[in-house]
Amino acid sequence: MKVKKRKITRKELKEDSFTKFMKKLIFLWNEKKTLFIGVIVGIVVIAAGLSYFISSRRRAFNDANERLTYSIILVLNGNMQEAYNQFDFLAKEYYGTLPGIKALFYLANMDFQSGQIDKAMERFTTLTKLTKDKFIRPSSYEGLAQCYEQKGDMNSAIENYQKAEELFEYNAFRAEVLLNIARIYETQRKFSDAEKVYKKVLSIVKTPSLKTEALQRLKMLQGLRQVLGG
Repeated sequence: MKVKKRKITRKELKEDSFTKFMKKLIFLWNEKKTLFIGVIVGIVVIAAGLSYFISSRRRAFNDANERLTYSIILVLNGNMQEAYNQFDFLAKEYYGTLPGIKALFYLANMDFQSGQIDKAMERFTTLTKLTKDKFIRPSSYEGLAQCYEQKGDMNSAIENYQKAEELFEYNAFRAEVLLNIARIYETQRKFSDAEKVYKKVLSIVKTPSLKTEALQRLKMLQGLRQVLGG
């Protein structure tokens, strides 16, 4: 029996990554949309100038968060160019703040989807150094890995997928990254390494679709090994 493998094209990879980007866009919006603005509490009367500064900063952060929400709605409505412009404004005007970091993350993903791989890589690299956010930082390593795949540098792709997998807290996200690593191992004909990764996915994930995918790929590889006498 001959097991026929179908190679995943770069176009399919980008389409799949766009689907994941949209899922993460919604996740990030819902789970992390609250801005943690510092509130100073004290017995001593706060100086008028300091109070004004704090109020101004709070208003600025609220404005940034509202603009970010509006930008995300533009994406969901398919108005990508205007959304890109809004994200670009936020990333520059609020650089290093939570709204600015989120905007930079969305820009990197949109650059990747439009084929601007070098620009996406630059943004993702900046994010890995700029933020310790437990979702954005690993997602940025994942984005870097996808960029390296587009460039054909599979070893660098694996390296960045591994960094993402180490940092992700949610097992479902870890599993998605591991499946990408296993897929690359298959293209490199490192079937034993791919099997180990699929088994790891099965040991950590409960999501039915991810578990089914890992199990199907594992069985296919085991069948291939039997056919080849390995």
